[in-house]
Amino acid sequence: MAPPPTVRRDPSIERTTEYEEFMKNLSEFHELRGTTLEREPRVGARHVDLLRLYNTVVARGGYDKISAEKLAWRNLGMEFALGSSNLPALAFNLKSTYYKNLA
Repeated sequence: MAPPPTVRRDPSIERTTEYEEFMKNLSEFHELRGTTLEREPRVGARHVDLLRLYNTVVARGGYDKISAEKLAWRNLGMEFALGSSNLPALAFNLKSTYYKNLA
């Protein structure tokens, strides 16, 4: 009998000390609010690094500014290499992931 296949983590998330601390703080924030944190949300075929997403959105002026710009979430989706099929749906899912977990 062949051994079961090993499950490998998606390399799209770099688990640094900074990442782990950010996730701990984010988890505590959600617990205080009574909301659910999706620690490794998937958009398209990849897991999204919430720390990287947060830092990128903040560096570009924040959620509201990016949401006001035409195609900004779609461009972020391409930057995060989430896939190229159905870009509008990927952009919507990325925006929803940010709002649900980080806003």
